[in-house]
Amino acid sequence: VELTVVGNVEPDQPYKVSYTIKAPNGDCRGIRYVENSMAEWNASLRPEYGMDEKFYVTNYGLDVTDADVIQAINSSEGYKMYFNSYAEEENMLVVQAYNEDEDLSEPYMAKATAVADFGTPVDADGQAIMDNLCGTWNATFNRQGSNGETETITFPVEFSREPEEAGEYADYDKLVNTIMTMKNMTEEEAKLYIEEEKANYIQAREKQIDFYKMKNRIVGRFKGEFPHKYASPWDLFNNISYSAVDADDLFFDYGPKIFLEVIPVEENGQTLYAVILSANLYAVPPLSDWNTPFTYYIMGYDGSSAYHTDFPVKVDEDGNGLTIQAYEYNGMTLTPFFAGMYNNTIYNTYYGSGDIVLTRNNASAMKTLKSSVTSLKTTTKNMLTTPWAAYQTATIKNMPKTFLPSADVARKLKRESVTIDCSKSSFIKKIQK
Repeated sequence: VELTVVGNVEPDQPYKVSYTIKAPNGDCRGIRYVENSMAEWNASLRPEYGMDEKFYVTNYGLDVTDADVIQAINSSEGYKMYFNSYAEEENMLVVQAYNEDEDLSEPYMAKATAVADFGTPVDADGQAIMDNLCGTWNATFNRQGSNGETETITFPVEFSREPEEAGEYADYDKLVNTIMTMKNMTEEEAKLYIEEEKANYIQAREKQIDFYKMKNRIVGRFKGEFPHKYASPWDLFNNISYSAVDADDLFFDYGPKIFLEVIPVEENGQTLYAVILSANLYAVPPLSDWNTPFTYYIMGYDGSSAYHTDFPVKVDEDGNGLTIQAYEYNGMTLTPFFAGMYNNTIYNTYYGSGDIVLTRNNASAMKTLKSSVTSLKTTTKNMLTTPWAAYQTATIKNMPKTFLPSADVARKLKRESVTIDCSKSSFIKKIQK
């Protein structure tokens, strides 16, 4: 079967890529595909060992034989396949076609890059809110114990408008020796390599600062031991047991961390601002993705199922208290909780019994916010940004990304769109449609 495969630009879909697949002769009876980010592909491809694109699509490809999809592929317009992605992320689709005898064609490849989604910075009032939320807060999380009792966990959270700068090397000589061994370099070459990578770190950090600013976000760094010890991007740079494709991964994987986002809300003809915990799976990095083997998320739990979702944040009138609130939507009460996932299965669970409460540890340093901060009285303004709510009404059917077994497992989960159904300790992956 002969195919044409073209990657598309989706200007109105900043967290998606798409590919148009056609069978000009109308003789396609099914397809098999592999799709993922180029970062994952680059980490997985080993053509010198026969592990090329054809190897992956033949051995690990996902089959599609739905009658409506195949009919569209055989039409003059073709079929448009959508996949979740991240802003400015390059992806690649590799696809083979079946004929009536189920013989596979040679692989066809196409690349597509998700459009940038930098947003618009808020005005001076909104900027002041973000500035005034920065500083160190003490968080209280009431965790449900396995015996039914509630355990109170406290830990500091340090809010900032930017990730950490490059600093001193943790152990420069050890880092040089590691690079010499891994890259088969001389000492001089290894030192030059480290300086080049440090320059990449600085460049990637500047990019993240701009992104935080455009998206009106501040980052909260968990400086205690919950759910595991914090590592900054610079810590990861110095961690010889951590692997990254490029410097951007450092700023995706570090943590534990959360993001607060300031959003404008029109109220009685006046623009006020609401604060949310932004945990949208498609637009925001997870809690952390470096502490192998788990990727940690903050999610919503209704007593039986877990969802990727944002949460409203209440700001106390004096500006010295924050509450990450459970909320009701479509008859469900979603409570914030923490989950450690591996290969799309939740293994570590930290269920909450209510809100997460934060108090500023130096109240005198806080300016009042009561004139410009509003509560989310009508949560529909925010809840429609949550993946699980938005996708209930979506008309676009997303295809699942493909697990690439040779890539670093710690980076796999962030590429997938999943809803986790849970019954007691059993969790089953369901692809979000």
